[in-house]
Amino acid sequence: MSAFFRSVWLEFRKMGAGRGLVVFLSLLFLVQPLLSYIEGRQLLAIGLDATPQTHLQLAEPVGDPRYLGFDVLSVGELAVLIYAAVLGAADYRTREVRTTLLAVNRRSRVLGAKFLGLGSFLFLVGFASAYLTVAAQQLAVHSQSGVDPATLTSDVWRLIAWNAVHWTALGLMSYAISLLCRNWLPAAAVLAPLTIGIGNALVSRWSGSAYLPSVAGSCLSAIPDKSCHVSQNASFAALVAWLALFVAAGWAVFLRRDVGAR
Repeated sequence: MSAFFRSVWLEFRKMGAGRGLVVFLSLLFLVQPLLSYIEGRQLLAIGLDATPQTHLQLAEPVGDPRYLGFDVLSVGELAVLIYAAVLGAADYRTREVRTTLLAVNRRSRVLGAKFLGLGSFLFLVGFASAYLTVAAQQLAVHSQSGVDPATLTSDVWRLIAWNAVHWTALGLMSYAISLLCRNWLPAAAVLAPLTIGIGNALVSRWSGSAYLPSVAGSCLSAIPDKSCHVSQNASFAALVAWLALFVAAGWAVFLRRDVGAR
């Protein structure tokens, strides 16, 4: 067991070190919070009580000030999907998997360590990024919202944690698809369109699309003002089912595949 956790720690430490990691973290910890702060300043300029009737540029009312900032998190969600997909493909492109298996000839341990290391990393950065993003917008509107951007509220903290779970699950799915295909493009092609709004658009045409990965995950961490077609429990069950499906498929193929073959 100690050898397994050493493997997990090793995978955690080498989580895409290099330019890819710098770009990924920059999107999550600089670009996304900055966009959130800019949006908050714009909302402050028109007033948090603004409605489409009083301000034609608004598609809907501003909403509960306590939950401002969550709408910007789709930027980080897309970044997580792409980053995890690139990591999965990079294991084959750089022959890192083959080198690792020469040192540790136990595929189950290697793959388990990779999934657990990646999942832990995504949850931690997802939680921190979501907090900074929400706090940035709360800082921008603090004079009108009355919410302390440092402490937020207990319900906001709960939603931030659920958002981190959502990001972690989608990242692991993306990584598993890349293991299946040895390429990051299929994972991006399958999951990214659902993240940028196509999934929500499908709900109006087919109720079953509410259980697609990104749609279910967004309902899992939805703010009270947002309407969802399924309950939080159903969203969680759907997300777990999709995660189990993709991870099991990636696991089965990885255990049987010649990792050195192209």
